[in-house]
Amino acid sequence: NKLNLFGSVQLLFPFNHPFPIDKNARGLLIVDVASHSASLPAYPSTLLRKDGDPIVSFTKAQLYDGIDNIKLISEVGKKFQYSNFGYGLLGAGLENLTNLPLDTLMQQYIFKPLGMTSSSLNLNESLKSILATPYRDDNPEIATQPWNMGALAGAGNIFSSVDNLCKFMLYQMNEADESVRLQHHAFISMSPNTGYGLGCFTGFSQSKNTRVIFHGGDVDGYASDFTFLPDKKFGVVILTNCGKGPEFGGI
Repeated sequence: NKLNLFGSVQLLFPFNHPFPIDKNARGLLIVDVASHSASLPAYPSTLLRKDGDPIVSFTKAQLYDGIDNIKLISEVGKKFQYSNFGYGLLGAGLENLTNLPLDTLMQQYIFKPLGMTSSSLNLNESLKSILATPYRDDNPEIATQPWNMGALAGAGNIFSSVDNLCKFMLYQMNEADESVRLQHHAFISMSPNTGYGLGCFTGFSQSKNTRVIFHGGDVDGYASDFTFLPDKKFGVVILTNCGKGPEFGGI
């Protein structure tokens, strides 16, 4: 009860780092960022890296400097524009709101209640011992290092397993839970059959005549696809240790 989905993102951050408003004087709401309709760039301008190389750290100071440099791409709340920066902001904003590290929040509200004992935002020693070696996307014969996204961790710094993600998928299939139904509601439309909810794509499969909830993605070295049919109680989790996640999606 500390967070209002339709509240201003600015309330989660120091006011000396103001977020921009669009040409209609529309500011960024949390729901805009969570549904990738906030017109934010893919990554902050302060993140300096090249494809193939891991992110080794990203500080809160760099994140705040990135906020100061934001140039909105279009009107807020009108168009789907995928932004890892946005989800990094949500994670950092939750830390500011609660004074707790994001991993602590994830453990408290998601991982521990669902029995996801091999999931963490931190690569601790127990996870290192079972971690698949990542390989570069641009040359899959060369090993690389796991990312450490630091202040951008909300954008995808979770270490997990197929078993643990299946537990999360089973929870997501329980749409009797009001919070799950809210996640699966399309807050922005992308096409006649596809939209985006809170952290997931929502679609309708004409060939299967059923709803599809999905999300895939990759960082250099790893990729994932998480797709399920809630009305059929069927789903698939795919993890790889060489990126190229978008190539695996689809039911």
